Amino acid sequence: MLAHRMRKLLFIYVAMLILGSAVAWAQVSEADTRTRLPQRWALIIANDDYTNIEPKMPSAIADGKGMAEKLGGINFKVTTVSNLKNFSAFDKALKEFARKVSEDDLVVVYFSGHGFIYNGSNYMVGTSMPQPMSKGDILKFALPSETITDYFDVASPGAVVLLVDACRSLGAVKTAPGTQIVEKGSPNQISGKGQFFMGLATRDGATAAGFGDASHMSIYTNAIVAHLAKEDTEFKDVYQDISVKVLLDSTKIGEPQQPGVFGYWNTMIYINPTQRTFDRDKELWLSVLNEKKPDTVEAFIARNALSPYVRAAKAWLERNGDSTTAQSYSRVSPSDVEQAYGAAEGEAAEVARPRGPFAFDRLQNTQGDLAMVVPTDGNVIDDSQLRRLRRYSTIGQERIVLNGVIARSSPELSGDVVGRLAARDRVVLKEVVEHGSETWARIELPNIVTGEAYVKFEEKSEAKVSLGHPIGTFILPSQPGNSSMVSSEALNSALAEVKKRGKTITWASLSTGRSLISQVSSDRLLQLAHAKYLLNKQNVSNTAITSVAGSPDMQGDGVRVKLFGY
Repeated sequence: MLAHRMRKLLFIYVAMLILGSAVAWAQVSEADTRTRLPQRWALIIANDDYTNIEPKMPSAIADGKGMAEKLGGINFKVTTVSNLKNFSAFDKALKEFARKVSEDDLVVVYFSGHGFIYNGSNYMVGTSMPQPMSKGDILKFALPSETITDYFDVASPGAVVLLVDACRSLGAVKTAPGTQIVEKGSPNQISGKGQFFMGLATRDGATAAGFGDASHMSIYTNAIVAHLAKEDTEFKDVYQDISVKVLLDSTKIGEPQQPGVFGYWNTMIYINPTQRTFDRDKELWLSVLNEKKPDTVEAFIARNALSPYVRAAKAWLERNGDSTTAQSYSRVSPSDVEQAYGAAEGEAAEVARPRGPFAFDRLQNTQGDLAMVVPTDGNVIDDSQLRRLRRYSTIGQERIVLNGVIARSSPELSGDVVGRLAARDRVVLKEVVEHGSETWARIELPNIVTGEAYVKFEEKSEAKVSLGHPIGTFILPSQPGNSSMVSSEALNSALAEVKKRGKTITWASLSTGRSLISQVSSDRLLQLAHAKYLLNKQNVSNTAITSVAGSPDMQGDGVRVKLFGY
């Protein structure tokens, strides 16, 4: 028993020496965790008093009041304007409002009034618009909704949410004494910029209900007000609740109405976050800092543009974002570790430590490789793609230089010196070349020379590294409420079972599936960082964790964990 225990301790010690730890990094600094809560701005535009269009829009008065009260109640700084007569009035109101907004803030713009579609764009109508009107006068009296984001180009807010409760055909249908159903609609296309979510009262070609008195909000706005303040919920999910209520309420009085959604956004938008959301943001950001990978930080910024930590993330990337310099490494390939689990068949799993002064990224991200491949069926990878991706784990993979080495023009010591590589530089291993009794690596040198070069291997053979026996594998699902994180409860439960069986973890391999959807691939990269952070909290060292983002044999959501040990 004592001998067995000593072997385990010796294994752990040797593994840490052979596999290498992360390059030395300072502890998390104050600058890395400095927070700034994004300011929350709302512009409410309510146009009810149309001089040349019948019917007027009395319900816009109630709409504007209801939205202003709701947004003000959840800490938005609200500006309300009404009866904007023409394009110039819209333009002035938006420019004045935009001057209040700063980088990374959240902006909500709401419009209630008449509108129309022309040439694929949705227009919000000024109260003085004539009827009929020539196409040359459109931009004198109406504002294209897709140009809203242009007003915030300088400020660069974290996200802009535009909610349009606007007419489509400027007509009305009588349904009952004292009640009018006003037609509203949405554009055929939109070309928003930045993080832009646009919600519209109805889908294309359909009508939406607005009432003919000032005491009733429209069906669409009433649904927004009912659900807008839902806490700690992504707005895309809140908007689903809004859509369901609109559909149910509209069906009761006439034609079913289904709101539409357009836009271009990657970030998670929370209209009413509480401390719970901020605590999750902090844990995720600490996970990303622990990973020390620029692409993981970039994923955090893309998916968390409204986080209190987004400015700290941008500052970190400015200081550490050089993609040619590695921040952490492993002496073995993460892909090889993944495959070793199934190959062990009850024995201790082994992987090769390749020859040469090179190491691997501790997190191997192959998501970008698949982006150039057209899938045969959705996100499914065919057999030829799978074989190609498996080959990627050896030749053609980026490597990290361990120590300063000289690169030559040919595989011989007499070759010209074409570059000097420093520790942590990145290269691409193209081929292993035998030259007489010597072994050389043919490599590409990013940002150093054009073309290829050669580095001499000092080792004569590859070393074998024991990872331990396979002792368990499981999937960590996403954390409820945040798709960029994994469930800590699921991990704690799985590790408790491992401990109950008397097992000691010596290595953990993490992997996610592949996706062509940028939001999903970013979330999976962040989930890997979070899973690693949670394992650290359970006393599994960073030096004993490798990860593969976009593993070709991993399907579905979540993070797959493979544990090695004794």
